[in-house]
Amino acid sequence: MPSTGLLIAAVQATAQGGIGDDDAMSGDAAGDEAGAKGRSPKRPRPLRRARVGWPPALRELKELLYEVYLAAGAPSLDEIAEGVAADDDLDGSPERDTVHRVITDGERSGQQADVVAVAGVLARKARWDVPDLMGRVRELWVRARMAQGAGRPVGDFRGDVRLVLDGCLGVHPALDTDGARGRFGTLTAYVRRDHDTRLEAVVDAAKAGRSSFAVVVGGSSTGKTRALWEAVGGLPDGWRLWHPLSPTAPTRSWPHWRTSPPGRWSG
Repeated sequence: MPSTGLLIAAVQATAQGGIGDDDAMSGDAAGDEAGAKGRSPKRPRPLRRARVGWPPALRELKELLYEVYLAAGAPSLDEIAEGVAADDDLDGSPERDTVHRVITDGERSGQQADVVAVAGVLARKARWDVPDLMGRVRELWVRARMAQGAGRPVGDFRGDVRLVLDGCLGVHPALDTDGARGRFGTLTAYVRRDHDTRLEAVVDAAKAGRSSFAVVVGGSSTGKTRALWEAVGGLPDGWRLWHPLSPTAPTRSWPHWRTSPPGRWSG
């Protein structure tokens, strides 16, 4: 009976930060151009909502920031940055790029002072209780930073091949014949096969925010675990790999999947 390797690419959608063609930063360039031509300035498009999978506190923080951002009328990044600069009582001093990350980046919380400053300016524009919102944002920021998920950051595995081998993730090392490991490395060269393309698609979907689940089935020593490692080894450092060695029954792991971070592995 073939053995099974199991990859949980993401149980909850993870975020996509950064700026794409359909996620242009809010700004005043369109308004300046329109004004120069004698037309009414065009309001920049609202920023995109951050998509956060884990931790829950970061998801709550980003949802709260986006809610007050919309309640404030979706001001431009320049307007928010100017509001921060005009308030000497704020500890943070984020410029427009940082403001954009504070609101839209679903993987990082940012510096606390900058996040609180953005929240304060937006609360004032939205006519919310400013001290109350700033206090809630501080609390969520601390909870998000203190969150500890299952497993280890994927970057730890990339930095120490021993964590990838038997006893940890379970990838078999190369046979050491006549000092071969010293010449070619602990892991053998990897040759991609058809299933690698399918696994890559699963991981890419998870990175884009679409929760994914894949099962690899094959005989003993056919490269199942190595294929999984090759698929997830390139994930961003913020992702975590979870490989529970005991208990072995996958059903015993279900209670942990709801609140654990994306990027988990079980085999």
